[in-house]
Amino acid sequence: MKFSLLTDVNRNTENPSEEEQFLVTVQLIVAVAFIVSWLVNAILTYDLYLKKTGKEPIFDDDTASKIGTYNQCYTLALIIIIVFINYNYIQVSKEKENGDVNSAIGQFIVSILTLAASTLSLSILLRNLNKQFNRNDLENSEI
Repeated sequence: MKFSLLTDVNRNTENPSEEEQFLVTVQLIVAVAFIVSWLVNAILTYDLYLKKTGKEPIFDDDTASKIGTYNQCYTLALIIIIVFINYNYIQVSKEKENGDVNSAIGQFIVSILTLAASTLSLSILLRNLNKQFNRNDLENSEI
């Protein structure tokens, strides 16, 4: 999943403004924070693998569901920060790139779409957080 960090935005690195330095610093921190989220997802996926192969899982279903929901909330917060960074980079690009903001606007749009997808994913997780899956759920699944 691409989180639309500031790739190809404002390639002019001469005389960076304080705001530009701040935005890049925050971007670096968020990039490292995403690693934590991905590690949690990897552990949850391994837990699911153990369950599907009949081995002893790391977490029970309820705990794994709660961890997944908390991790999605954490990821959503990071994506909101990315939207903030990309929005502010439009202003930086206006000043630094003589009004050429096409790349910055493109990155902002991608981050908004990512935010929408993450919000939808979180709403699905929250809806199913305390739901017990049984045969009736499989036969009468909600869409």
